[in-house]
Amino acid sequence: MEIDGNTSYKQRRFFNYSTGYLLAIFVLLLFIPFQKNSAENQCENGNKFNLSIFNENDYKFQSKSCHEKNGVILKYYLINHSNSKSDYLGEYSEFSAKEEPKIRAVSVYHSKNKKDPLLILIISSYFCCTPQLEGYAYKVGIYRFSLKNNDISIEDVTSQVFGKRASGFEGKLDRTLNFKYKNIASIKRWLDKHY
Repeated sequence: MEIDGNTSYKQRRFFNYSTGYLLAIFVLLLFIPFQKNSAENQCENGNKFNLSIFNENDYKFQSKSCHEKNGVILKYYLINHSNSKSDYLGEYSEFSAKEEPKIRAVSVYHSKNKKDPLLILIISSYFCCTPQLEGYAYKVGIYRFSLKNNDISIEDVTSQVFGKRASGFEGKLDRTLNFKYKNIASIKRWLDKHY
């Protein structure tokens, strides 16, 4: 832009400053919405566990905490060590909880009667700070692995195998409640009798 020779020094200086300020404000206005959206959709790597499903350490369990608009969603995957193929297993969210959901335990169950192996997953969320409610909500996930012609299939069989036992609460909720299946040992004992 050209400024004619009749313009005073103060007017030229003001024009240069105001143009710079306007440009800076414009850039900031463009950048702020981008920052907000990118923060909402970020995922942080969480727990990693090596698993022995068919062979020693042949798979890895990986969780991610993804920050969404309503809160944190816990997503979990199974990664094949031989070909690095990643299979999405599921996700869990509890937006009304005090803390983000956490993976409590992951284990593989091999039955004594040669059935397909099962992956056991335990997730919890902590609730507190109300007069009626304080404790942990638990969710158990059970996934069956089948191997046919060197191709693995993964199926969520939680409701077929474990039924209503798959979720519960431990803590105070009008009265004290205990969730029986909050650890791998108790779930494996149940599977020994019923799977």
